[in-house]
Amino acid sequence: MKVLWTTNAVIGDMCEKENIPHPTGGGWMEVLLDNLSKETKDEIVVLTTTKINRMSYLKKGNISFYLLPCGHLGGLKYTNKKVNIYIKKVLEIEKPDLIHIWGTEYQFPLAVINCMGNLPTIIHIQGVMSTISRYCYAGMDRAEIRRAVSIRDIIRLDTINSQKKKFEKQALLENEMLSKVGNIIVENTWKEALCKSVNRNLKVTCPQNIYHFSVEI
Repeated sequence: MKVLWTTNAVIGDMCEKENIPHPTGGGWMEVLLDNLSKETKDEIVVLTTTKINRMSYLKKGNISFYLLPCGHLGGLKYTNKKVNIYIKKVLEIEKPDLIHIWGTEYQFPLAVINCMGNLPTIIHIQGVMSTISRYCYAGMDRAEIRRAVSIRDIIRLDTINSQKKKFEKQALLENEMLSKVGNIIVENTWKEALCKSVNRNLKVTCPQNIYHFSVEI
């Protein structure tokens, strides 16, 4: 089986190839990738994007990496024509049996979903954006929120209010992703209920069963 991963950071041996620091978050992806490289004959294709001048490719054992030159994930729009051309090119080259999307924090996964055709796809829910947007004030009132604003927040236009608006926009895109796929990975019934409130037909698995999928996916 060949599985295409979309990740929210550059991981694995691609970091060394492009002299990019390993991410401080998402260590579970690095650990799983390392284990899969040693314990399975399945092929893994890791796909993400960052700010580089050309597409970078690396193959090591049963793991392949594609790093797209489409800018950092945070500023990427799923409607970007350049990124969609690259995604379609990688899908045509690799012909994966399954697409595994790690997280819904950015728009890149939606671009992949829109290019996937009839490929079975599963989203690993890492944080439910609609709930994050709902509770990001953590019970603070307006006065407390104003006092919490720092010079850094003002310079970067990244106050709690602006973050909430960003989460609300991403929640709408997350709902679109959930409505277009058939499968999710969640850790608990709370996440399952939230996701199924968007798409009641979702099939659910838990992390410990990862890649022990039936042919029905």
